[in-house]
Amino acid sequence: MWLVICAHDCAFNMNDLTKFLGVGSGNLRGADPEVMEAIIGAKAGGVNLFAILNDPDNKVKLVMDQNLYTNFEFVGFHPMQNDHTTAIKREDVKKIIDISKHEPLNVDFTTLGGGQSAEAPAKKEAPAKKEAGKPKKDEAKKEGQHELGIEYTRESNFSKWYSQVITKSEMIEYYDISGCYILRPASFFIWERITEYFDKAIKEIGVENCYFPMFVTEAALNKEKSHVEGFSPEVAWVTKSG
Repeated sequence: MWLVICAHDCAFNMNDLTKFLGVGSGNLRGADPEVMEAIIGAKAGGVNLFAILNDPDNKVKLVMDQNLYTNFEFVGFHPMQNDHTTAIKREDVKKIIDISKHEPLNVDFTTLGGGQSAEAPAKKEAPAKKEAGKPKKDEAKKEGQHELGIEYTRESNFSKWYSQVITKSEMIEYYDISGCYILRPASFFIWERITEYFDKAIKEIGVENCYFPMFVTEAALNKEKSHVEGFSPEVAWVTKSG
């Protein structure tokens, strides 16, 4: 993963950046929101330099517009939420990076398309040619074979791998409302077996079942406005029942 930080008026071509980083055509694209939040703690629309501090394992490679160090006295970033901005001195930008223990790749975006600079990463070696006689990918498919198409491995991207496993195995479907999921027959079967086992186990020690409300009143939610700075009570409201 790459975190690219550049000035707000910086204009560059994504193809040029792809070639510069040597990541291969079509491989440089926006990260999934779930992955960004899991690795750098930043939500979509609020990605910022400070988020690099949430990556102690250096899973993200930092790319910096070197003009941020020279052309501006102050530089502004979202403080992990996109309805606020925090301005820091340009020399403090380097302090943030030093604290994060990331080695940045400093790039002059104004000349990005004019050839790689000395700081550009070395090009990857070309992959070995395929042996003659082996069938092409499409030719190797069996007729009628259903391909789940899991595009990630557990080791390289656990969050995305897990999401594809539970959706492409037809256990879970995502719903329009964030945080709500549809349990399909296979996963609901598993849930029933778990509840049957657990219900029997706790009743044997004298526990009695009961239900608690799962809804929060509007008044209770709006109290958080005064408790949490920047909190916005945006949720799915139940307006009618029965």
